[in-house]
Amino acid sequence: MISKGLLSFIIVFIFLAESSYAQKDSYTTTVKYHSGIVLPHHQSITYLRKSGIEAMEINFGFIPSRERKWAALYNQPEIGLGLYHGNLGNDKVWGNVTSVFPYINFHLYKKAWFHLTNQLGLGVAYNSKIFDATKNYKNTLISSRINAFFSYSLNAECSISSQWQLIAGFGVKHISNGASKKPNSGINLLTSHFGIKYALNKRPEIAYSKLKNHTKLENEYSITWNHGETQAKENDLHRYYISNLSANYAIGINAKQRLGFGLDLFYNEATNRGDWNLEPKTEFEDRISQGIHISHDLIISDFTLMIQLGFYTLYKTEPEAAIYSRIGLRYNIGQHFFTNFNLKAHGGKAQNLEWGIGYRFKKKKNKHIPSIKTK
Repeated sequence: MISKGLLSFIIVFIFLAESSYAQKDSYTTTVKYHSGIVLPHHQSITYLRKSGIEAMEINFGFIPSRERKWAALYNQPEIGLGLYHGNLGNDKVWGNVTSVFPYINFHLYKKAWFHLTNQLGLGVAYNSKIFDATKNYKNTLISSRINAFFSYSLNAECSISSQWQLIAGFGVKHISNGASKKPNSGINLLTSHFGIKYALNKRPEIAYSKLKNHTKLENEYSITWNHGETQAKENDLHRYYISNLSANYAIGINAKQRLGFGLDLFYNEATNRGDWNLEPKTEFEDRISQGIHISHDLIISDFTLMIQLGFYTLYKTEPEAAIYSRIGLRYNIGQHFFTNFNLKAHGGKAQNLEWGIGYRFKKKKNKHIPSIKTK
């Protein structure tokens, strides 16, 4: 279920890139070498870490034409598909990881020969070594082969010609199955990198536009039904169904962002399961909890990067933590429907991955601003 949900977004990103051939976009290939460490967020990591991280990354991307409205709004970000492969600091226990991930690379600062960018990526990862109760019991970081892969990096790009750029930077990466299978402490990587980028055609001149000259987003109502699964205890191998119904009202504050608030209703079959499979049996009301949240949406064409922070208000069984958070990606299908993929967490600990479908409608039509000025 994890791989299907994330792979659907990868397919959409590829389709988006393929549909741009007629628009004279610029295409790029980037090769990076990574060096770093596994961050010691768990006591066993310091003990088991034997070496640093070495990895290679290849990016295939395109920089959209400024004729695209969303591209002009975001100063022509690079969108593409990345491949990451490297070790994890202990070949015997943690093995290595291979990831495929769509990414978007935003421009933060630019000169004729220098660009400062930051990259966000979300994809799937394959881990060669996982937890095994008899063969690899020391690996408490990850227990599933296929996992979610989150990546963020800050990059400096220096042009040495119209088509070649040197690139260097640093970033963090997170690998987790969202507690769908335990143990799952998750893997956090801190790396620095350097590499080279080649533009297949001449790199375009990035046009920076003024946010105030773009049409403000309309206010929006939405309702989402999410699904997932989780494991109650490490010695309970059963997978339990989880679901939630979420209603949200988001207010457009400019052409890129919405701020909102909403109500969540959660259902979790793993609540109060104890230490043994399916025992003790819980009542329906024990599995229900309710919360309220605030949200921030960053809209990029038909995609939305969503962040929510909420707290539980009604429950019969006390939750693991009073506050919960979500980060996710949404893709609009037509005028009213959408699909999404989220990670829900309690503090810094992942609780579950969830995918869902939703319905949205807008409250009002904002006044149209006919022209977009750039400088």
